[in-house]
Amino acid sequence: MAAAKRKKKTKRPVAGKRLRTAIVLSIVLAIALSLVVRWALDPPQRVRRVVRVEVLNGTERVGLAKRVRNRLIAGGVDVLRYDNAGRQDFEHTLILDRGGGPDATAELARITGCRRVLIQELEDAAFDATLIIGKDIDRLPIGRDER
Repeated sequence: MAAAKRKKKTKRPVAGKRLRTAIVLSIVLAIALSLVVRWALDPPQRVRRVVRVEVLNGTERVGLAKRVRNRLIAGGVDVLRYDNAGRQDFEHTLILDRGGGPDATAELARITGCRRVLIQELEDAAFDATLIIGKDIDRLPIGRDER
């Protein structure tokens, strides 16, 4: 059998390896820097603003205010109080602006999916908004059961 010829390994210059390493590091740093700048200009959108909310159950369904409260808290909303409303015959879920301003109610509307907003500012209100749960809650994203 004939002996196979062995090729001699040619050594690449050290300067070439360093140049490639510098190029790769430059690319990685440029990508990391662009991600940091992008995040700073457009941060993740979980909760844009802390909203202090009161949740009231305006239906006859027991435990509904607590269930909605838990979902709001999971979404980053600061629920300070939950209870039954003064009456239990609300057909539609609505948000009452208690003095938190349009940003607070817009944020709560975005999270809950509720589009009915009334302005009912109170002096010295402890809440930015009140969410009154109506019979239509199952049609809103905040009221749908997870399966």
